[in-house]
Amino acid sequence: MATTAKSAPGTSKKELEQQVIDTLAKALESFKEIWGEKKFASRVKKSSKHFLKGMPQKIEIKAAKPAKKKAASRVAKKTAAKSKAK
Repeated sequence: MATTAKSAPGTSKKELEQQVIDTLAKALESFKEIWGEKKFASRVKKSSKHFLKGMPQKIEIKAAKPAKKKAASRVAKKTAAKSKAK
């Protein structure tokens, strides 16, 4: 399997659609027996397109921000306040 480098980080609409198709197929597996493989696949594909209608072409995934060091700054302020009080 070849990997390609993307110019911008994020998930394309086609990748997201494939993820939705996989999720719907897993969730609605009992319908596969009722409708048959071909009809099931087409209906899941159509429903994923309706589900993603209006989504932007590329979805940016924001990286998690590092946790702020609030506790350390509070301790420094408390010790500074105590030293001024003495």
